[in-house]
Order: sequence, then structure tokens, then C-alpha cells
Amino acid sequence: MNCYIVETEGEDYREVEGADFLKRGDVVYIYHHNESGMLPKLCFEILKRTEAEVFFYDNDRYSTAIEEKISELLTESAEAKVIYIGKRRQYDHIRSYETIIEALYADCIPVNKTKEKLSDLEAELRKKDSIYRIAKKLSLNIGKFIEVFTANEHDKRKLYQELLHEFGNKTGLAAYQQMRVDEIGPFRKPEKEPEIHEPIIYSDITLDDHKKRVEEAKKKYAWTSQDFTPFWNQGSIYEEDEDEFF
Repeated sequence: MNCYIVETEGEDYREVEGADFLKRGDVVYIYHHNESGMLPKLCFEILKRTEAEVFFYDNDRYSTAIEEKISELLTESAEAKVIYIGKRRQYDHIRSYETIIEALYADCIPVNKTKEKLSDLEAELRKKDSIYRIAKKLSLNIGKFIEVFTANEHDKRKLYQELLHEFGNKTGLAAYQQMRVDEIGPFRKPEKEPEIHEPIIYSDITLDDHKKRVEEAKKKYAWTSQDFTPFWNQGSIYEEDEDEFF
């Protein structure tokens, strides 16, 4: 369970962005001071659509209500993860972010404070399909070009035919060839398939079960080795008349 302590700045409620990604079981405590009784339409929709439970508390910047709530949550459940959302406070014992969406993205990245080179990002982005760049280079209608591309991006023959039909032989062929050079659409290189590993099947027999079976086997062997049938293997003396006794 994730508990988000949200402290808003004014009445813009920017801090709640991303709350619509939260799931059932999450809780959002919003500490705000709203004199107008109004909030932005976007934030209204975000909070209306979230599956998390949402609670509002009237609060001013000098109140200790937030610290008391954090202490209460940490005391009640060791499993609850408490996260502060806002700009006014910093805590050493819980994580702090400016928006809920920032907190959600941070959970997806193991070391979110590590910095990366901008040039590396640009190189990664260039690997993605850039049909806008092709349209701009050939002075194509971007809306129509996107429509043709998305409808036929998995079929080379149909894509070729539609490009020539829509933009003419010369321009359509140039766009098709540029896609081949850029390796996008039907020319995209197939991704490496993930390795398939057979599932590991563990026995349902526990160590205690095994020890018990060994002990029973020892007892059985000890009795039968003396040509004596153990009493626990004997049939009931009342087998024929069991119904009369039970």
C-alpha cells in the first residue's frame, strides 16, 4: 500500500498529476487551503478517475497535521510506504517528490538520481520512427502521410502502392526509399526474441514429510524383518460387523 501525503501550492493542484495511474489500495491525503472552493478541470478529472482513495484536509503552512499523519501511518503499518508530494518540506525518513507522476516514474528507475548524457538520449531518439522528418524533407502533407504510414506500416507492398497513389510516383517512391534507409515501418529490424527458459518445478514434498516417511519405513522394516506384522497394518477385528458397532 502506498500513501501519498500531498501538500498543494495555492489552488492549482499541480501536485496531484499522475494520481489517475494509482490503483486500488493506494491512498492520497491532500492537504490544501481552498478559499474559492474551485479547482482546475484537469485536476478534477484526474482525481475523479483514480482508483485510489482520496481524502481532503484543510491545512495552512504552519500546521503540524502533515507530520502527525506521517507519524501515524508509519506507526500503524510497517508495510505502508509513505511518500510526501510537495515543495515545502523535506524528510530524511520518507521519499519526497513534487508530483505524484514524478514519484511513479522514479519507482520505474532503480537509480533515479544518476544523470545521463543528452547526446545519448538524442542518439536513442533517432532510432525511433521519424516520419515527421521524412514528411518535412519531401514537403508532404504530414497528416495524410501519417495516415498512409500507420495504415500500412506492416506491409511493404501496400505501403508502396499507397504512397505512390497519394503522393505520385516520384515523391511517393522517394518517401518509400527513405523509410528503407532509415529502417522504419516495414523495414524495421526485428527485435531479438527473449530467451525462453523452462519453468523450475519444485516438489511439494517438504523435508518434514521426507523425514516422516523415512521413520515409518524404518519401523515397518524392523517389525516385518522378524516375521511379525505390525498392529497398525492389521485389519479391524470388527471388519465383518463394523456397522453394528459404529
